[in-house]
Amino acid sequence: MDANARNTADEAVIRVVGAAANNLRNVTVDLLKKALTVVTGVSGAGKSSLLLDTVAAEAQRLVNDSYPSFVRNRLPHMSAPEVQSMSGLTFTAIIDQRRFTGNARSTVATASDVAPLLRLVFSRIGEPSARYSPAYSFNDPAGMCPDCEGLGTVVDIDVEELIDPEKSIDEGPVRFSQFRPGVYRWKRFAHSGLFDRKKPLKDYTEEETRLFLYAEQLKLPNPDPRFPKTARFDGVVTRMRDVYVKNRPAKISPPRSTRSWSASPRIASAPSAAAPG
Repeated sequence: MDANARNTADEAVIRVVGAAANNLRNVTVDLLKKALTVVTGVSGAGKSSLLLDTVAAEAQRLVNDSYPSFVRNRLPHMSAPEVQSMSGLTFTAIIDQRRFTGNARSTVATASDVAPLLRLVFSRIGEPSARYSPAYSFNDPAGMCPDCEGLGTVVDIDVEELIDPEKSIDEGPVRFSQFRPGVYRWKRFAHSGLFDRKKPLKDYTEEETRLFLYAEQLKLPNPDPRFPKTARFDGVVTRMRDVYVKNRPAKISPPRSTRSWSASPRIASAPSAAAPG
């Protein structure tokens, strides 16, 4: 084998020579790169000693040594593993054996701590560039989709299922029990002074419909005396988003078929156009 072929073969493996950490006894092994290698054995055979205490420990030590002294002084100090020599080492991500307890924002990249490095790479060489690395994070306001807030799906209220346009406020146009006539939330728009309570919603003007559904913290010009004096008015969809979408309960009771009022709001979920990759 000539020198070039030998160098190519060496670059394709991580070579460990004479590993002696813990219960290892002069172990020499080649681990293929760009391949899935599984190390098996009975308890105490030395699997963790080889992979974690030797290969991963040396890879992490070499990475730490590449930092400026100011940074190195603030990192955990790692001693060299018990091994004669190692070659072909690359950056190593260590995933421990504890049960993964991520959340809706967790991905393989965030769980393995690769995500910050990926953001850094994209911020440096991405074309077109979004500049700083936070702009590439779906968990950072600078980079997350404003609609799905970085979760990849949009959860919202299905207005067509929620509203019966044939009914007036007095008849109860909202198909949800928390807005039925006479209850607290119904009184908020019934006493707002913004709407004709006897007019069906289908006859509302565009502005009236917008206020009824989407008004947000509106200071009322001429409310009914029964409306709380210091309160602001929120539209039906705005209020339901705050209560049932942003702070969504784990479980909502199913509708009761024997009543005309739905016990559960219809919440639609759809993939976001800007879902995180």
